[in-house]
Amino acid sequence: MAKHRLVLEKVLNTDSETVPKPRSGHRCATDGVFLYSFGGFNPNTHGKLFHRNIWCFHLSSKKWYNILTEGYRCGKMPTCVASSTMVLHKGRFIVFGGSGYPFGSSNSNRTFECDPREQRWHYFSVTSEDVLPTPGYGQGVVMSLDDCMFIFGGTRGLVYNNHLHKFDLKTHRWEFIECNRPPSARYRHEMVAIEGGFIVIGGYGHNGACPLDKLPFYSYANCSWKEVSCEEDPDHGFPKARRAHSCVKFKDNVYVSGGLDKESTETIYDDIWMLNVKTFSWLKISQTLPRPTFFHSAAVTSEGCMYIFGGVEWIAEDEGERTNNVLKMWLVVPSLETLCWEALCDTIPPDGRLDTSKLGSLCVPKYLLAGYDAQFCVGRQNDDM
Repeated sequence: MAKHRLVLEKVLNTDSETVPKPRSGHRCATDGVFLYSFGGFNPNTHGKLFHRNIWCFHLSSKKWYNILTEGYRCGKMPTCVASSTMVLHKGRFIVFGGSGYPFGSSNSNRTFECDPREQRWHYFSVTSEDVLPTPGYGQGVVMSLDDCMFIFGGTRGLVYNNHLHKFDLKTHRWEFIECNRPPSARYRHEMVAIEGGFIVIGGYGHNGACPLDKLPFYSYANCSWKEVSCEEDPDHGFPKARRAHSCVKFKDNVYVSGGLDKESTETIYDDIWMLNVKTFSWLKISQTLPRPTFFHSAAVTSEGCMYIFGGVEWIAEDEGERTNNVLKMWLVVPSLETLCWEALCDTIPPDGRLDTSKLGSLCVPKYLLAGYDAQFCVGRQNDDM
Protein backbone atom coordinates (compact mmCIF):
# COMPACT_ATOMS: atom_id res chain seq x y z
CA MET A 1 0.00 0.00 0.00
CA ALA A 2 1.41 3.39 -0.98
CA LYS A 3 1.81 6.03 1.67
CA HIS A 4 -0.52 9.05 1.82
CA ARG A 5 -3.48 7.13 0.38
CA LEU A 6 -6.56 7.73 2.51
CA VAL A 7 -9.11 4.92 2.69
CA LEU A 8 -12.44 4.48 4.44
CA GLU A 9 -12.23 1.49 6.77
CA LYS A 10 -15.01 -1.04 6.29
CA VAL A 11 -16.34 -1.64 9.79
CA LEU A 12 -17.30 -5.31 10.18
CA ASN A 13 -19.74 -5.07 13.09
CA THR A 14 -23.04 -6.61 12.00
CA ASP A 15 -25.23 -4.76 14.54
CA SER A 16 -25.60 -0.96 14.39
CA GLU A 17 -25.89 -0.87 18.18
CA THR A 18 -22.35 -2.19 18.51
CA VAL A 19 -20.76 0.81 16.77
CA PRO A 20 -20.37 4.32 18.23
CA LYS A 21 -22.91 6.96 17.29
CA PRO A 22 -21.75 9.80 15.02
CA ARG A 23 -20.03 12.45 17.13
CA SER A 24 -17.86 15.54 17.26
CA GLY A 25 -15.62 17.05 19.93
CA HIS A 26 -14.36 13.63 21.06
CA ARG A 27 -10.73 12.55 21.51
CA CYS A 28 -8.86 9.56 20.10
CA ALA A 29 -5.69 7.66 20.96
CA THR A 30 -4.12 4.39 19.82
CA ASP A 31 -1.78 1.77 21.21
CA GLY A 32 -1.34 0.04 17.83
CA VAL A 33 -3.91 -2.63 18.70
CA PHE A 34 -7.00 -0.47 19.22
CA LEU A 35 -8.13 2.99 18.23
CA TYR A 36 -9.80 4.41 21.33
CA SER A 37 -12.47 7.13 21.33
CA PHE A 38 -13.86 8.88 24.39
CA GLY A 39 -16.34 11.70 24.85
CA GLY A 40 -17.89 13.90 22.23
CA PHE A 41 -21.27 15.33 21.38
CA ASN A 42 -24.28 14.69 19.16
CA PRO A 43 -27.40 16.88 19.53
CA ASN A 44 -29.62 14.15 18.06
CA THR A 45 -28.93 11.50 20.70
CA HIS A 46 -30.31 11.04 24.19
CA GLY A 47 -28.12 12.91 26.66
CA LYS A 48 -26.19 14.53 23.79
CA LEU A 49 -22.81 13.78 25.46
CA PHE A 50 -20.91 10.48 25.38
CA HIS A 51 -19.28 9.83 28.76
CA ARG A 52 -20.58 6.41 29.80
CA ASN A 53 -18.16 4.30 27.81
CA ILE A 54 -14.94 4.11 25.85
CA TRP A 55 -15.13 2.81 22.30
CA CYS A 56 -12.34 0.61 20.96
CA PHE A 57 -11.83 -0.06 17.25
CA HIS A 58 -9.76 -3.21 16.82
CA LEU A 59 -7.34 -2.43 14.01
CA SER A 60 -6.82 -6.00 12.78
CA SER A 61 -10.43 -7.21 12.75
CA LYS A 62 -11.97 -3.79 11.96
CA LYS A 63 -14.59 -4.24 14.66
CA TRP A 64 -15.78 -1.84 17.35
CA TYR A 65 -15.94 -2.90 20.99
CA ASN A 66 -17.58 -1.03 23.85
CA ILE A 67 -16.04 -0.64 27.31
CA LEU A 68 -18.66 0.36 29.85
CA THR A 69 -17.21 2.82 32.38
CA GLU A 70 -20.36 3.76 34.26
CA GLY A 71 -21.47 2.09 37.47
CA TYR A 72 -20.56 1.73 41.10
CA ARG A 73 -17.45 -0.27 40.24
CA CYS A 74 -16.18 2.24 37.68
CA GLY A 75 -15.32 5.12 39.97
CA LYS A 76 -15.97 8.81 39.54
CA MET A 77 -15.91 9.56 35.84
CA PRO A 78 -15.75 12.76 33.77
CA THR A 79 -19.09 14.12 32.60
CA CYS A 80 -17.96 17.31 30.81
CA VAL A 81 -16.65 15.54 27.72
CA ALA A 82 -17.09 17.95 24.81
CA SER A 83 -13.68 19.19 23.63
CA SER A 84 -11.81 17.87 26.66
CA THR A 85 -8.16 16.82 26.33
CA MET A 86 -6.99 13.21 26.38
CA VAL A 87 -3.61 11.50 26.22
CA LEU A 88 -2.75 7.81 26.38
CA HIS A 89 0.15 7.59 28.82
CA LYS A 90 1.70 4.28 29.87
CA GLY A 91 -1.49 2.40 29.02
CA ARG A 92 -3.84 4.80 30.82
CA PHE A 93 -6.05 7.60 29.57
CA ILE A 94 -5.53 11.00 31.18
CA VAL A 95 -8.58 13.22 30.57
CA PHE A 96 -8.71 16.89 31.53
CA GLY A 97 -11.29 19.65 31.20
CA GLY A 98 -14.20 19.71 28.78
CA SER A 99 -17.65 21.19 28.58
CA GLY A 100 -21.13 19.95 29.32
CA TYR A 101 -24.16 20.93 27.28
CA PRO A 102 -25.09 23.65 26.43
CA PHE A 103 -21.44 24.47 25.73
CA GLY A 104 -19.92 26.72 28.36
CA SER A 105 -22.81 26.27 30.80
CA SER A 106 -20.80 23.76 32.82
CA ASN A 107 -17.04 23.48 32.40
CA SER A 108 -14.47 21.27 34.06
CA ASN A 109 -10.91 21.66 35.29
CA ARG A 110 -10.74 18.17 36.78
CA THR A 111 -8.26 15.47 35.83
CA PHE A 112 -9.21 11.81 35.50
CA GLU A 113 -7.33 8.61 34.75
CA CYS A 114 -8.68 5.36 33.35
CA ASP A 115 -7.07 2.01 32.63
CA PRO A 116 -9.27 0.46 29.90
CA ARG A 117 -8.35 -3.03 31.08
CA GLU A 118 -9.66 -2.30 34.58
CA GLN A 119 -12.66 -0.29 33.31
CA ARG A 120 -12.32 2.04 36.25
CA TRP A 121 -11.89 5.83 36.46
CA HIS A 122 -9.76 7.55 39.06
CA TYR A 123 -10.13 11.23 39.94
CA PHE A 124 -6.97 13.11 40.90
CA SER A 125 -7.79 15.10 44.03
CA VAL A 126 -6.28 18.55 44.54
CA THR A 127 -4.88 20.47 47.50
CA SER A 128 -4.80 24.12 48.47
CA GLU A 129 -1.29 24.30 47.02
CA ASP A 130 -2.40 23.32 43.52
CA VAL A 131 -2.87 26.11 40.97
CA LEU A 132 -5.36 24.64 38.53
CA PRO A 133 -6.26 25.82 35.03
CA THR A 134 -9.48 27.74 34.61
CA PRO A 135 -12.48 25.45 34.03
CA GLY A 136 -13.09 25.28 30.30
CA TYR A 137 -12.83 23.30 27.11
CA GLY A 138 -10.84 23.21 23.89
CA GLN A 139 -7.46 23.31 25.60
CA GLY A 140 -4.28 21.97 24.03
CA VAL A 141 -2.29 19.21 25.70
CA VAL A 142 1.16 17.67 25.37
CA MET A 143 3.24 15.24 27.43
CA SER A 144 6.90 15.88 28.23
CA LEU A 145 9.51 13.15 28.57
CA ASP A 146 9.59 13.57 32.36
CA ASP A 147 5.90 12.62 32.79
CA CYS A 148 4.48 16.14 32.96
CA MET A 149 1.29 17.13 31.17
CA PHE A 150 1.18 20.70 29.85
CA ILE A 151 -2.18 22.39 29.31
CA PHE A 152 -2.44 25.62 27.32
CA GLY A 153 -5.37 27.87 26.44
CA GLY A 154 -9.06 27.00 26.30
CA THR A 155 -12.34 28.85 26.64
CA ARG A 156 -15.29 29.15 29.01
CA GLY A 157 -17.59 29.83 26.06
CA LEU A 158 -16.98 33.42 25.02
CA VAL A 159 -13.73 34.23 26.84
CA TYR A 160 -10.45 32.65 25.71
CA ASN A 161 -7.24 32.35 27.73
CA ASN A 162 -3.53 31.89 27.07
CA HIS A 163 -2.52 30.39 30.40
CA LEU A 164 0.00 27.56 30.67
CA HIS A 165 -0.21 24.96 33.43
CA LYS A 166 1.73 21.81 34.22
CA PHE A 167 0.44 18.65 35.89
CA ASP A 168 3.16 16.36 37.25
CA LEU A 169 2.00 12.75 36.92
CA LYS A 170 4.59 11.61 39.48
CA THR A 171 3.41 13.93 42.27
CA HIS A 172 -0.14 14.63 40.99
CA ARG A 173 0.35 18.34 41.57
CA TRP A 174 -0.66 21.32 39.40
CA GLU A 175 1.32 24.51 38.89
CA PHE A 176 0.86 27.68 36.85
CA ILE A 177 3.78 28.62 34.60
CA GLU A 178 4.17 32.35 34.27
CA CYS A 179 5.87 33.45 31.06
CA ASN A 180 6.56 36.69 29.26
CA ARG A 181 4.86 37.25 25.90
CA PRO A 182 2.69 34.13 25.70
CA PRO A 183 0.82 33.39 22.46
CA SER A 184 -2.59 34.89 21.86
CA ALA A 185 -5.53 33.38 23.79
CA ARG A 186 -7.24 30.58 21.86
CA TYR A 187 -9.14 27.29 21.94
CA ARG A 188 -9.35 24.13 19.80
CA HIS A 189 -5.69 24.33 18.86
CA GLU A 190 -3.32 21.37 18.85
CA MET A 191 0.04 20.95 20.58
CA VAL A 192 2.95 18.79 19.45
CA ALA A 193 6.06 17.79 21.39
CA ILE A 194 9.33 18.51 19.60
CA GLU A 195 12.94 18.61 20.72
CA GLY A 196 13.26 20.88 23.73
CA GLY A 197 9.60 21.82 24.06
CA PHE A 198 6.37 21.96 22.09
CA ILE A 199 4.64 23.95 19.37
CA VAL A 200 1.05 25.20 19.16
CA ILE A 201 -0.77 24.76 15.85
CA GLY A 202 -3.85 26.79 14.99
CA GLY A 203 -6.80 27.56 17.23
CA TYR A 204 -9.41 30.29 17.47
CA GLY A 205 -9.41 33.43 19.60
CA HIS A 206 -10.78 36.94 19.84
CA ASN A 207 -9.29 37.83 16.42
CA GLY A 208 -10.52 34.71 14.63
CA ALA A 209 -8.60 31.61 13.59
CA CYS A 210 -4.86 31.59 14.27
CA PRO A 211 -2.54 31.57 11.22
CA LEU A 212 -0.07 28.77 10.52
CA ASP A 213 2.77 30.70 8.90
CA LYS A 214 4.25 31.39 12.35
CA LEU A 215 3.90 28.98 15.26
CA PRO A 216 4.36 29.51 19.01
CA PHE A 217 7.16 27.40 20.52
CA TYR A 218 7.58 26.82 24.24
CA SER A 219 11.03 25.91 25.58
CA TYR A 220 11.19 23.64 28.63
CA ALA A 221 14.73 24.75 29.46
CA ASN A 222 14.04 28.49 29.36
CA CYS A 223 10.38 28.39 30.45
CA SER A 224 9.72 30.90 27.69
CA TRP A 225 7.80 31.35 24.46
CA LYS A 226 9.06 32.40 21.05
CA GLU A 227 7.56 32.51 17.57
CA VAL A 228 8.92 30.25 14.85
CA SER A 229 8.58 31.31 11.21
CA CYS A 230 7.68 28.49 8.83
CA GLU A 231 8.55 27.91 5.17
CA GLU A 232 5.64 27.74 2.78
CA ASP A 233 4.90 25.04 0.26
CA PRO A 234 6.42 26.34 -2.99
CA ASP A 235 3.23 25.52 -4.92
CA HIS A 236 0.46 25.97 -2.36
CA GLY A 237 1.75 28.51 0.14
CA PHE A 238 0.73 28.13 3.79
CA PRO A 239 -2.24 26.23 5.20
CA LYS A 240 -5.22 28.47 5.93
CA ALA A 241 -5.80 29.55 9.53
CA ARG A 242 -7.98 27.03 11.31
CA ARG A 243 -9.31 25.43 14.50
CA ALA A 244 -10.92 22.07 15.33
CA HIS A 245 -8.51 20.26 13.00
CA SER A 246 -6.84 16.94 13.71
CA CYS A 247 -3.12 16.68 14.29
CA VAL A 248 -0.68 13.79 14.76
CA LYS A 249 3.11 13.58 14.83
CA PHE A 250 5.13 10.73 13.36
CA LYS A 251 8.91 10.95 13.61
CA ASP A 252 9.87 14.45 12.37
CA ASN A 253 6.60 15.25 10.61
CA VAL A 254 3.29 16.63 11.84
CA TYR A 255 0.10 15.93 9.87
CA VAL A 256 -2.78 18.41 10.03
CA SER A 257 -6.12 17.60 8.44
CA GLY A 258 -9.40 19.45 8.05
CA GLY A 259 -10.67 22.06 10.48
CA LEU A 260 -12.42 25.36 9.96
CA ASP A 261 -12.21 29.09 10.38
CA LYS A 262 -15.91 29.96 10.27
CA GLU A 263 -18.90 27.74 9.53
CA SER A 264 -19.18 28.52 5.84
CA THR A 265 -18.36 26.45 2.79
CA GLU A 266 -15.28 28.55 1.92
CA THR A 267 -13.60 28.17 5.31
CA ILE A 268 -14.19 24.51 6.18
CA TYR A 269 -11.34 22.37 4.95
CA ASP A 270 -10.72 18.90 3.53
CA ASP A 271 -6.97 19.35 3.03
CA ILE A 272 -4.07 17.46 4.63
CA TRP A 273 -0.75 19.16 5.33
CA MET A 274 2.63 17.93 6.54
CA LEU A 275 4.97 20.07 8.67
CA ASN A 276 8.58 19.00 9.11
CA VAL A 277 9.59 20.03 12.63
CA LYS A 278 13.31 20.12 11.81
CA THR A 279 12.97 22.64 8.98
CA PHE A 280 9.49 24.00 9.84
CA SER A 281 8.53 23.66 6.20
CA TRP A 282 4.95 22.99 5.11
CA LEU A 283 4.01 20.54 2.35
CA LYS A 284 0.47 20.06 1.09
CA ILE A 285 -0.39 16.40 0.51
CA SER A 286 -2.34 15.64 -2.66
CA GLN A 287 -4.80 13.41 -0.79
CA THR A 288 -7.86 15.06 0.79
CA LEU A 289 -10.56 14.03 3.24
CA PRO A 290 -13.76 12.66 1.66
CA ARG A 291 -15.57 15.86 2.72
CA PRO A 292 -14.57 19.04 4.53
CA THR A 293 -14.50 18.00 8.20
CA PHE A 294 -14.02 19.60 11.61
CA PHE A 295 -14.17 18.64 15.29
CA HIS A 296 -12.85 15.19 14.35
CA SER A 297 -9.95 13.40 16.05
CA ALA A 298 -6.92 11.45 14.88
CA ALA A 299 -4.21 9.18 16.26
CA VAL A 300 -1.15 7.48 14.77
CA THR A 301 0.41 4.08 15.50
CA SER A 302 4.09 3.59 16.21
CA GLU A 303 4.41 2.09 12.71
CA GLY A 304 3.08 5.25 11.07
CA CYS A 305 -0.56 4.49 10.30
CA MET A 306 -2.91 7.42 10.96
CA TYR A 307 -6.57 6.89 11.85
CA ILE A 308 -9.21 9.65 11.75
CA PHE A 309 -12.57 9.15 13.42
CA GLY A 310 -15.83 11.11 13.51
CA GLY A 311 -16.33 14.85 13.28
CA VAL A 312 -18.73 17.12 11.43
CA GLU A 313 -18.72 16.63 7.66
CA TRP A 314 -19.82 19.59 5.55
CA ILE A 315 -22.20 17.96 3.06
CA ALA A 316 -23.82 21.04 1.50
CA GLU A 317 -23.91 24.81 1.86
CA ASP A 318 -24.80 25.69 5.46
CA GLU A 319 -25.30 22.03 6.35
CA GLY A 320 -23.08 19.80 8.44
CA GLU A 321 -23.62 16.19 9.49
CA ARG A 322 -21.82 14.24 12.20
CA THR A 323 -20.17 11.01 11.13
CA ASN A 324 -18.80 7.84 12.68
CA ASN A 325 -16.56 6.94 9.75
CA VAL A 326 -13.05 5.62 10.37
CA LEU A 327 -10.41 6.78 7.88
CA LYS A 328 -6.95 5.26 7.52
CA MET A 329 -3.78 6.60 5.96
CA TRP A 330 -0.27 5.18 6.00
CA LEU A 331 2.25 7.98 6.50
CA VAL A 332 5.09 5.69 5.41
CA VAL A 333 5.25 2.60 3.24
CA PRO A 334 4.33 -0.25 5.63
CA SER A 335 6.64 -3.20 6.12
CA LEU A 336 6.14 -6.42 4.19
CA GLU A 337 5.28 -8.15 7.46
CA THR A 338 2.51 -5.64 8.12
CA LEU A 339 1.15 -5.92 4.58
CA CYS A 340 1.01 -9.70 4.85
CA TRP A 341 -0.72 -9.55 8.23
CA GLU A 342 -3.33 -7.09 6.95
CA ALA A 343 -3.96 -9.27 3.89
CA LEU A 344 -4.46 -12.32 6.12
CA CYS A 345 -6.88 -10.46 8.45
CA ASP A 346 -8.88 -9.24 5.45
CA THR A 347 -9.69 -12.83 4.53
CA ILE A 348 -11.54 -13.47 7.81
CA PRO A 349 -15.35 -13.14 7.51
CA PRO A 350 -17.17 -10.93 10.07
CA ASP A 351 -18.24 -13.96 12.12
CA GLY A 352 -14.94 -15.79 11.75
CA ARG A 353 -11.86 -16.01 13.93
CA LEU A 354 -8.21 -16.77 13.29
CA ASP A 355 -6.76 -19.82 14.99
CA THR A 356 -3.82 -18.06 16.61
CA SER A 357 -2.43 -21.26 18.15
CA LYS A 358 -1.96 -22.77 14.70
CA LEU A 359 -0.55 -19.54 13.33
CA GLY A 360 1.92 -19.47 16.20
CA SER A 361 3.21 -22.89 15.17
CA LEU A 362 3.82 -21.40 11.72
CA CYS A 363 6.07 -18.74 13.30
CA VAL A 364 3.68 -15.79 12.87
CA PRO A 365 5.10 -13.12 15.24
CA LYS A 366 3.71 -13.42 18.77
CA TYR A 367 2.99 -9.68 19.06
CA LEU A 368 0.62 -9.86 16.07
CA LEU A 369 -1.23 -12.84 17.51
CA ALA A 370 -1.49 -11.24 20.96
CA GLY A 371 -2.86 -8.08 19.38
CA TYR A 372 -5.44 -10.07 17.46
CA ASP A 373 -6.59 -11.99 20.55
CA ALA A 374 -6.82 -8.76 22.58
CA GLN A 375 -10.24 -8.06 21.03
CA PHE A 376 -11.72 -11.05 22.85
CA CYS A 377 -10.72 -9.65 26.24
CA VAL A 378 -12.37 -6.25 25.79
CA GLY A 379 -15.27 -5.48 28.11
CA ARG A 380 -15.27 -8.81 29.92
CA GLN A 381 -16.19 -7.06 33.16
CA ASN A 382 -19.25 -5.50 31.52
CA ASP A 383 -21.19 -8.69 32.15
CA ASP A 384 -20.68 -8.29 35.89
CA MET A 385 -22.12 -4.77 36.08
